Amino acid sequence: LCVAGVGGITLSLLLADAAVVWASVCGFAVSFIIDTAVFTLALKRVKMWQAVLLSGPVSMIPDTLIFLHMIGLPQFIDGQLVGKLWGTLLYAAVVAFAFGKAQASVPVHRA
Repeated sequence: LCVAGVGGITLSLLLADAAVVWASVCGFAVSFIIDTAVFTLALKRVKMWQAVLLSGPVSMIPDTLIFLHMIGLPQFIDGQLVGKLWGTLLYAAVVAFAFGKAQASVPVHRA
């Protein structure tokens, strides 16, 4: 993930305006931390597809708000959130289907 992130930032710097790259990095960093925390905590209690459904929308909101405000396009927030929500729903459906609802949870050792 780190290598992919650095590669993505480098490629973005070559192809995009530095302000857009900075906004993207800031939004991604905040949302990644939130997504990881929510998904990890949720996975202890629910099935994998449910954790995806929970962590995706929770983390997409700050990502979208940070990015679009930093590049001066807050008028596109609604459309971005709707698109990301549909993407999250599709991904959760794929996870549920691929692993089977009954097997979509990861065994977690509870102390």
